[in-house]
Amino acid sequence: MIRQVLVPLLCFLYFTSSCCGKQAYKIGGIFSNENQKQAFEEATRLVTGRRYRGSFWAEFRSLFPVHPVAVRAKKIPHLETHRSLNHNQATVNVYPQPKALYLDLVQALDWSSFIILYDNYENFLSVTSLLEANSFGSIRQLELDDDDEYRPMLANLKLTGQTRFVLVCTTTNLETILQQLQQVGMMTETYNYVVANLDLGTVQLKTLKYSGADITGVSVSKLNSNLETTLIHDAVQVFYEAIHQLTQAQNVSVTTKVVHCKLNDSWDRGLQVVNSMRSSSVQGMTGLVKFDSEGFRTGFNVDIVKIAPQGLVRVGNWNSTTGRFQFQLLERFEATNKFFPNRRLTVLITLATPYVMLRESKQELIGNDRYEGFCVDLIDQLAQILGFDYKFAVQEDGVYGYYAEATNEWKGMIGQIVKGTADLAVADLTITSEREKAVDFTTPFMHFGIGILYQKALATPPGPVIFASPFSYLVWAMIGVAYLAFSTTLFLIARLSPNEWRNPHPCVKEPEYLTNQFAFKNSLWFTMGALMQQGSELAPIALCTRAAAGAWWFFVLVMVSFYTANLTASLVVAPTILDDNFYSPFNNLEELVAQTTVNYGAKMGGATAGFFKDSNSVIWKYMQNHPENMVNDIEEGILKAQHENYALLAESTTIEYETARNCRLRQIGRPILDSKGYGIAVAQGSAMRNGLNAAILKLQETGVLTRLKRKWWEEKRGGGSCPDVPVEDDGWTPLVLYHLFELYAMLFIVSVLGLIGSFVELLLYAYRKSKTKNLDFKQVLVTELRRKQKVVEPRSQQN
Repeated sequence: MIRQVLVPLLCFLYFTSSCCGKQAYKIGGIFSNENQKQAFEEATRLVTGRRYRGSFWAEFRSLFPVHPVAVRAKKIPHLETHRSLNHNQATVNVYPQPKALYLDLVQALDWSSFIILYDNYENFLSVTSLLEANSFGSIRQLELDDDDEYRPMLANLKLTGQTRFVLVCTTTNLETILQQLQQVGMMTETYNYVVANLDLGTVQLKTLKYSGADITGVSVSKLNSNLETTLIHDAVQVFYEAIHQLTQAQNVSVTTKVVHCKLNDSWDRGLQVVNSMRSSSVQGMTGLVKFDSEGFRTGFNVDIVKIAPQGLVRVGNWNSTTGRFQFQLLERFEATNKFFPNRRLTVLITLATPYVMLRESKQELIGNDRYEGFCVDLIDQLAQILGFDYKFAVQEDGVYGYYAEATNEWKGMIGQIVKGTADLAVADLTITSEREKAVDFTTPFMHFGIGILYQKALATPPGPVIFASPFSYLVWAMIGVAYLAFSTTLFLIARLSPNEWRNPHPCVKEPEYLTNQFAFKNSLWFTMGALMQQGSELAPIALCTRAAAGAWWFFVLVMVSFYTANLTASLVVAPTILDDNFYSPFNNLEELVAQTTVNYGAKMGGATAGFFKDSNSVIWKYMQNHPENMVNDIEEGILKAQHENYALLAESTTIEYETARNCRLRQIGRPILDSKGYGIAVAQGSAMRNGLNAAILKLQETGVLTRLKRKWWEEKRGGGSCPDVPVEDDGWTPLVLYHLFELYAMLFIVSVLGLIGSFVELLLYAYRKSKTKNLDFKQVLVTELRRKQKVVEPRSQQN
């Protein structure tokens, strides 16, 4: 197979007469994946060294700049098989460039907003029409990093809540991105993707068949064909037809001369060949190949494809001339629907809350009326859409399905489908690769991860300094620093400001000394009194001291408000202690495995245990060494988690159902372990699967599955008894310094301004005094500064 990276292909031809009189056109090529320059030089040597009657270039990847210039100057027909917007009189481009395809596609899908993900600017140019439209609201462009690790960026992208994406990337990167999207939990029925890559059919999509995500792509060739290979075929065919048209229909001789790069000559027949190619129309491997006046391809059809359980399937097409879509999904659905009418199917179920339960009734019920639950409603909806009748058969032992090597047969529900005793098996039946070897599964009707069910996080026992919990240690330290710093600043402001000094004997016009109430210890007392919201007998007099005091009072007001609110939150939000000696010692799976005080396990023989058996040797080894922690059914595990020091590893859907009714239990962390789905099992090769798939997709699109889950998880049988608290909610967190930066900045700025203002007051006082007493200004200022080095505190009033 021709590799993805192809550099100059020099195709040359000459004419020989055959016995039948027809002319044969021999075409050769030079391929180099390593040295572009060497390939170009070799091609040039062949052309200039021998007299070929015609030559052309076909460019399949980026070439160095001399190529377009050379072919234009020498009028050598130039064929391109890659995306290009450059117009050249000697160039014909066979690459289909659907300028408006993606805009038309997102409009047909009725997307009001989406995010464009692209890996390089060249690929991004193919979807610029999306940015030129003004009717799509918010559109974000996120350029992927060059590193292969996209998971951190994709995890942050998941937090935005956007579920619609346009992927614009190379075929090499596309497979990696799709896999990592699945790994971060963005390949579920909630998410929708448009893949802007015409080579989607060559990407490995096996792991996404049952993801549930709506992935729409485009294709112009057979789904398993390499686009570049097919375009090379079509390019050669176009060239052949052009030469044939000139030589046979128009009787034009296409002989040529040797063309030298360093001489000012060109091929006189070159533009005739180019015009013949632009006017030709051939049916190639990528459909109809014809061109406009500028040499770009036009009038081609693009297949719209989707990823389904049976692989990549065509659901419609788009024409580049009309810009219209023709979706075939309804026709395919009707075709598969013909299997079901008037058939009576045996549907295998097993009792598992809330999927299938015995109906609560005072009267004796018979037949299908005995059961209710999510899966019962699901089968009823499918029967209404597809038109079949059904009867339930119960798997009494409750075994879903495993392969017994001792007897060389499948047990449980899977075994019944293999034996043919039931047509369908519906339950919380996990789709696994091992089970797919025996049966076929439909599109998942529900997705889940693996979570941890444990007693609710318990409050830490009150410590001796619980009053300090609202603030972090750094905040407390900074409050102390602010207290000392502001007290010192207030002392300096009061010392410098002349208006803060008072005559202790008002009757004496020239007292021996003046008093100042803000000595250092008094400044400390004033600041502490405000901090404790008790005040003091000290009252600032000068404007600067009052401004500084006001800033401190505002600082204290905000700090006290923060303290009160956070202390209240810490006491109210913290869970009630259920056992004085029992506290949650872990917050995620890694901490659960690392600790030794809490036992953990899963349902014996279930899909959860199977996941750890295949992927995590440490956890599986623990389960093997502690079989007493494995439970026979989920109900037993729930009881152990509620009454013992035990954590149950189970499907997130089961945990969601239980935590909505049992307020003593909660899910630890988010269900990020594994990502699987529940599907309906049918016999391998059954014609029912396609119809069931289409019906399930219809239920997803119309929101029926979401309503059914809300009904049985949140409304029926005691649902909604417990408040919906986010699984990552930790109640409250101490206030950190980051939250108070602006408050400290305000206090600092006002204090500095107060110091500057008090010094200005001193300068004005010294200036007025020097003018009044006809003294030297500097001498007066120095005298005042020396006097302020001593503070005489005002005595208590004696009269």
